[in-house]
Amino acid sequence: MFCGVYGHKTSHNLIPQGGHSPGGTQLAPPLLGVIGPIARSAADLALALDVVAGPDAESPANRLAMSLPRHGRLGSFRVFVLDHHPAARADSNILGALERVADQLTREGAMVARQSSLLPDLNVQWKTYQAMLHTIITRGDQSPARPPISAHQWLDLLDSQLKIRREWADFFRHFDIVLCPVFGTSAFPHTDEPDWRKRPLDMDGQPGNFGSQLGWAGIATVANLPSTAIPLGLSKDGLPIGIQAIGPFMEDKTTIAFAGMIGHEIEPPAIAL
Repeated sequence: MFCGVYGHKTSHNLIPQGGHSPGGTQLAPPLLGVIGPIARSAADLALALDVVAGPDAESPANRLAMSLPRHGRLGSFRVFVLDHHPAARADSNILGALERVADQLTREGAMVARQSSLLPDLNVQWKTYQAMLHTIITRGDQSPARPPISAHQWLDLLDSQLKIRREWADFFRHFDIVLCPVFGTSAFPHTDEPDWRKRPLDMDGQPGNFGSQLGWAGIATVANLPSTAIPLGLSKDGLPIGIQAIGPFMEDKTTIAFAGMIGHEIEPPAIAL
């Protein structure tokens, strides 16, 4: 997203995560985090995924069964364009890139939609994602200011996540791809401010909320869906920008193939930073 390269967030549990556990834990099955490749092209993403994807050694009964891409040409895709989020904004550079892709898809003959009653409630998703993420990243924190949630509350979150996953499964019976921002701006100046609420973020000259930008990434993350980041040239300030293509669960090859087709139509940055 920030560096002008392709990146892929895999479907949940597609790549084993052995060896990636935080200190002092055994890495109980992660419910949000995944591992995925980064590459200069979508073709290299696909190649890398074929190499590293597979069942965990501790789950010998599992077998890898990724579906082939749903379509072989852009004009056959059914695409939902999502340019708004109840928590996260996007600046004119990112929204402009999203519109360029939507226009190109229309010219190619793809079905492009912007409204659907099937779209899961993004506000519910955001609240569920926030609560799950906070619980996971504060594990082991003994501060009285951050008391752990109860087991019953955690089970309620798992119920909410499962409902979200089922809603997206129904959505993707009618659509193939969701196009939306990965992050609402291009790369921003480094800051070591620990409080995300205080981190500065410029959005078309107006102050933005850094923490709420996780809303864009959280769409695919809380639903365990695959998402491919697509580089789409440079911002007005000369920085790389891009968007993401979210697809159905375990159909990672669909989002990667779609990203490759877009890359043939809209040149990514000439130099990946």
